[in-house]
Amino acid sequence: MFERIRQLLAEQGILLSAAISLADCTVKKSYLLERAGIGETGTAVVFAIPYHTPTCEAPDRNLSRYAVGRDYHLFVKELSQNLLPRLQDEFPSSRFALFADHSPIDEREAAAKAGLGII
Repeated sequence: MFERIRQLLAEQGILLSAAISLADCTVKKSYLLERAGIGETGTAVVFAIPYHTPTCEAPDRNLSRYAVGRDYHLFVKELSQNLLPRLQDEFPSSRFALFADHSPIDEREAAAKAGLGII
C-alpha cells in the first residue's frame, strides 16, 4: 500500500515521503484520529511538500522561496480532495485522512523519526 501512496504522491511532485507507525508517534490530539475513524495502531505517512518551483528562479524576485509558491494549505486541501478518494477506492478496508498543521500527531517529530529531516 505504501508504494502505491508514494506513486500517487510522486504524481503531485512530492518525492520525499516515509511511513511510520502511529505507535512511534506522539499523539497529541487523539480526537482527530477518532473523528477520522483511525485507531492509534495505524500508520502515518509523512511527506515534504516542495517549496522550490520554477517560479522561484525568476530573476526579478526578491522573496524567500517558500513565499513564492502556492500556499501549502491550499495545496494540501486539493491533494486531500484528489488523493483520499482514490486511496479509499483502491483500499476499501482501510481508513485515510490527511492533516497539515492541525494534526493528531507531532508532525515534526514524526518526520524526523521517519528519516525526513532533523529537529
